[in-house]
Amino acid sequence: MKVLMLGAPGSEPTTAATGEFLAAGHVTVRCDTPDGRSPCRGVVAGGDCPLDEHVDVAVLVPGPGAGDLAHGAICAVRDRVPLVVFDPEDVGVPEPIAPWTSAAGTDLLGHCERAAHDGQAHVRAVVERLVALGVVRPAELESPGATVGIAVRRDANRLTMTIELADSERHREGEIVRAARQALRDFDPGPSVIDVLVHPLAA
Repeated sequence: MKVLMLGAPGSEPTTAATGEFLAAGHVTVRCDTPDGRSPCRGVVAGGDCPLDEHVDVAVLVPGPGAGDLAHGAICAVRDRVPLVVFDPEDVGVPEPIAPWTSAAGTDLLGHCERAAHDGQAHVRAVVERLVALGVVRPAELESPGATVGIAVRRDANRLTMTIELADSERHREGEIVRAARQALRDFDPGPSVIDVLVHPLAA
């Protein structure tokens, strides 16, 4: 797992979080330059942005010295990278960042491993598009009585969307799949591969 660490270098929470990832065999990268002169290494001469390549999850550690690095969290969210907040000192998340999940100092590694493949934001975008287009009605997606189910998994350079259809909706499979695939591509144009799997909806 590649983790984008967004926290003040040398702070105790950032050091602890980084150590936990490295001990588990994961890779960490940062937005700021190694000398600390710029919070964005992508804008310095010869610099590069870690988000130019696949990043599994971004971890924001709020606190003193992390203010400029919060911009990296905004970039991560815009790049559809799940953002986990590690806030053991209860500093609070700067606005207007909306984290996907908060570790709150407990089970950081588990939160990040789950969030790395989490496609909840992708599902919301697909559902909103399908409803806006009239391809599906909200009631068809809501339990009890749902007839359409959608899930998305993120992997390096690949999105896998699973669509579950009740027997009563199988005649619309082609229409739903085409619209959902296009909605997913529009929401996250980064991955080069989108797989769509269609299964019967469990009763």
